[in-house]
Amino acid sequence: MIANPYIVAIEDYRANGSDDEWFFAKLTDGLLDGCEPHDAFKAIEAIVEYALNENDEGLFYDLLQFILRLEHKADTSQATENLINNVAKLEKVATNFGQPQLSSLKEMCTWFRLPFNKRNKTGHPALMAQQLTSDYAWIKH
Repeated sequence: MIANPYIVAIEDYRANGSDDEWFFAKLTDGLLDGCEPHDAFKAIEAIVEYALNENDEGLFYDLLQFILRLEHKADTSQATENLINNVAKLEKVATNFGQPQLSSLKEMCTWFRLPFNKRNKTGHPALMAQQLTSDYAWIKH
């Protein structure tokens, strides 16, 4: 299972940091190299659970990016039941962090054909105003 080594590496990174600016790229490439699609699919569930409790903005983003890599490796647009049940919770966490996290989550939801931002376009008042501005940019004053 690739989720456990990933989580252990994240916890080590959290405790000790890393001087390697390519830490996450090397980590994900190393874990996904030779990984079977069904193993990648199974790992999504554990990474989703782990991401739900993440309070570090950068690590949350990296977790979402890893889920994106897992879904592409799994080569399916079928979402796990765990992801379906927790997408709204992930959206709430992403909303607290900002646009990069929301964009990653939206990409993930698009891949799995899951609803995104049912409450409003962004869930965050400042981002909502920004989204409304872009939605109606075609209107000339």
